[in-house]
Amino acid sequence: GIEDLDYVDNSSDFAGGFVETVAQNIRRDQKKESTNKSPYSQVQTLSFQIYTGGAPAFIPDETTGKLKHNHECRGLNSYGLPEDSDSLQCYLGLEDSAKDVQHRLGIMTDAVNRAYDVSNKDPSVLKIFLAPEFFFRGKDGAFAFASEESEEANGACSDICHILKGLENIAAQKRFEHWLFLFGTVIGSEALPKEDTYDYQFYNFAPLFKGFDPAISKRVGKNFLVPKRYVSNIDFLTPLRHLTNRTIAMELLDDVDLSVERTLMNPHANNHKKYDNQMWAKYKDELTELGYNMIEYGWVFMGE
Repeated sequence: GIEDLDYVDNSSDFAGGFVETVAQNIRRDQKKESTNKSPYSQVQTLSFQIYTGGAPAFIPDETTGKLKHNHECRGLNSYGLPEDSDSLQCYLGLEDSAKDVQHRLGIMTDAVNRAYDVSNKDPSVLKIFLAPEFFFRGKDGAFAFASEESEEANGACSDICHILKGLENIAAQKRFEHWLFLFGTVIGSEALPKEDTYDYQFYNFAPLFKGFDPAISKRVGKNFLVPKRYVSNIDFLTPLRHLTNRTIAMELLDDVDLSVERTLMNPHANNHKKYDNQMWAKYKDELTELGYNMIEYGWVFMGE
């Protein structure tokens, strides 16, 4: 078989299980005497390893060793506390969410190009590109789904819409005909009426694409969404406004303005243990019209 690259990290249960399933299916197809034999005899995984969690609010000074305010967190008003730590963190991102999306897409494009450079070019080898969970998050903890009223009024593509279109463009290249892309996950939120128990609904889904040559093939059967079901205790930070000891934290910070803080609430800490995936069922027909299939039960079938 093909050896993994030095920078490949298959530690993720989600990603690792997915790759194992694909590999098992390919081996199974090899054993079958069938005219539908898989065109692939081997699998190469190419993983993009980058930290996607919260950044520490305080870091050691290189000269004195004392803790100092992390400059990357300044001015973002996105501080919060993880459930498994007592160390304050912040979500990183750009204030302008549209620019943030384009910057993240640029990083992803660079990672894909580097993976292509070191990949096996044999067409009998299926290349699987894996990016980490939470890659597309935004400085407030999630990218907002645009409301129907907002879309009708602006006639524009939302941040999540731009993410998907950008990823579609990466996959739609002749050189990626024999590639499968799992582009990490997108964290999304949707505002709800104030009388609802929760202020938001929460989504965490993986965009999955089969590469293809747009000159000879269509996108049909090549775009997928894989919703995550359960909220983990590491998925979100609990924002400052919800901390019982926020006074101590605010005394240590000199740039906090709770009046403009928009950090998303932590659903797990509020006993919201599942993502609100009923939205996907509601818009399933619309997703199909947009060329996407939803993977609900762990199985995926892709067109040639």
